[in-house]
Amino acid sequence: MVRSKCMPASSLEQIIIIVIFCVISLHKLSEKHGPVMLLHLGSKPMVVASSVDAARDIMKTHDLVWSNRPKSKMADRLFYGSKDVAFSPYGEYWRQVRSVTVLHLLSNKRVQSFRDVLEEEISNMIENIRQECEFSRSVIDLRDFFCSLTNTIISRVALGRKYNEGESGINGNATLDGFVNLLGTFNVGEYIPWLEWFNKISGLDTKVEKAAKETDTFLENVIEEHIRKGEYRSGEAKDFVDVLLEIQINGDETGYPLQRDSLKAILLKSNGETTPTVLMLHPPMDTFAVGTDTTYTALEWIITELYRHPRAMKKLQKE
Repeated sequence: MVRSKCMPASSLEQIIIIVIFCVISLHKLSEKHGPVMLLHLGSKPMVVASSVDAARDIMKTHDLVWSNRPKSKMADRLFYGSKDVAFSPYGEYWRQVRSVTVLHLLSNKRVQSFRDVLEEEISNMIENIRQECEFSRSVIDLRDFFCSLTNTIISRVALGRKYNEGESGINGNATLDGFVNLLGTFNVGEYIPWLEWFNKISGLDTKVEKAAKETDTFLENVIEEHIRKGEYRSGEAKDFVDVLLEIQINGDETGYPLQRDSLKAILLKSNGETTPTVLMLHPPMDTFAVGTDTTYTALEWIITELYRHPRAMKKLQKE
């Protein structure tokens, strides 16, 4: 953490900021207060760097000073004591977990092994859209199709199969949707500690506890299902659970001692970063938290822009 005596001066120190400024607003503030500003999101200090030199100092020169995120009670409850890549404190554990994610889950070879899944699910989506066009005269909302595509690909890549409501087994989509929705919820108690009681009145604490228990039960069932079938012991088409179970069993050989809670936390976070966009556009990217929403939103905007630019649409169709 950065000590208070090292903080840059700010004329906004006494202001409790509840709504985060958009980029344009921050730019206007930087024109008035300089390229480095100190804002307060409630009790959380936030330093804004608006110049290349300031960003370089923070992200490169003094990277170790800025590597940790503020502690979050919600993240601790949802990610098994913040054992995932995003919320775990910088140190040896974080380096090992990140290495597991980058080298074993999102390597070029691993991502390429998911190509068949990607192509199959995209073909299924196109066929579903075609059938919908044949039997419906109304305008089709592509968001539902993109959301279903993203959920299905993430589920197959990370967990090995679909976990839809109509199938036998667990309704994974509903469980994970509830989990993802919570991550986008504003937690007033995290920023204004003396208003933490509001989380109980609003029901947020109850929702977090329910989501944590349901998600844990779901992941435990998924892992036990893999162990019973022994799928992680052989075969080239391995999902993330297979890979992580292998690392857990051979921890001494790989150098990554992986406990069950860490395995589940990694699954939750890597699910968020293993989106169809990653698989299609950025195979070597570093590492299901926010992935679903951002991916199908991006797909929506891509289609929108293609309709606005017919020449680009024709060029893409030819390709």
